[in-house]
Amino acid sequence: MTDSSPLPESPPDRTLIIRPGALGDTILTLPLLTSLRVKHANSQIVFMGSRAYSGLVPKWAQFQDVDGMSGLWLFAGGNRSLDMQFKRAYVILKDPRRVIRNLRRAGIDDVMTLDPAPPPGIHLVEWLHRGFGLATPDPSDSIPERPRKIARRIWIHPGSGGPCKCVDLNILTALLQSPLFSDYDLAITLGEADGFLLEKSEWRTFMNIRNVRVIQNMSLHELQTNLSDSALYIGNDSGISHFAAYSGIPTIIFFVSTDPTQWAPWTDKNRSLILDLRSNARPIESALSCILGRMTDFLREAQGC
Repeated sequence: MTDSSPLPESPPDRTLIIRPGALGDTILTLPLLTSLRVKHANSQIVFMGSRAYSGLVPKWAQFQDVDGMSGLWLFAGGNRSLDMQFKRAYVILKDPRRVIRNLRRAGIDDVMTLDPAPPPGIHLVEWLHRGFGLATPDPSDSIPERPRKIARRIWIHPGSGGPCKCVDLNILTALLQSPLFSDYDLAITLGEADGFLLEKSEWRTFMNIRNVRVIQNMSLHELQTNLSDSALYIGNDSGISHFAAYSGIPTIIFFVSTDPTQWAPWTDKNRSLILDLRSNARPIESALSCILGRMTDFLREAQGC
C-alpha cells in the first residue's frame, strides 16, 4: 500500500541580519540588505535593528525590534519563539559572542560576523560588503527612487548630538548670509541632543538671519513629510545628514572630527559636497567659496534651470 500522507513542510528559508545602531548606522546598512536579497534570492530577509528606524527598512524585508521580545532570546538567552527559524544569520556587533552562542543553540550554524567599525580609509558600506564577500554597490543605486516636488527651501541642521562634531556657527552664519539664499526659506532643525547650541553666544546672531524657521524634535516621519522636498540640505556628520541624503536631497556636510572616507553618506558624489575640516588646513574662506560654487549648481538643478 502506498503511503499518501503529505510530506512534512520544510522550514522557510529566512536570512537574519542583526545590526543595532543609530540612525546613520542603520541607513548605511540598508545597501547590505539589498545585496543579501540578491545573493539569497529565495530567502526572506529579516532585519533586526532599532525600533525607531523601522520605517526605513524596505517593504520587501521583515523588521524585528532588537530591544523587543523577539530579540530577547538572542541577547539574554532562553527559548526562542516558534517563528524565529532562520537558515543563516549575519551579525554586525562589536562583541557578538553571546549572540553567536544563542544562534547556534537555536540550530543556526551558518553565522557570519563583522565588527561594525570600518578600518581607516574604508567606507562602512564597502567594509560590510567586503567582509561578507559581496560586491560593493554603486552609491547612485542606493537611494530609493522617490518623486520630489522641489520647494524653495534650504534645510539646515546645525547640530550633531554633541559639540565635537559641529562646525562653528559663525561659519554657517556667513554661509547663510549669501545672496544665493535670498529667495529661499530656511528651515533649521534641532533634536533633543542639540540643546547645547542654544547656549552659545553665536546662536543669537545665527538666528537673526532672515526667513528662518526653527523646528525642534520632529520624528523621522515628520521630517520626511515636511522637509524631504527641500532644494538643499546643509549639516554636520549626523544621522539627520544621512537621512537627508537618503531622501534624495542634495547635501553639503561638514566633517569636523570624524573621517568622511569611513562615514560619509553613501550617495552619488554629484549630489553631495563633503567638507573635511579636521586638519583645518583649508582656510575657511576657501571652503566657503567652494561651498557657494557647488550650491549654485545644486540650486540650479533643483529648480530645473
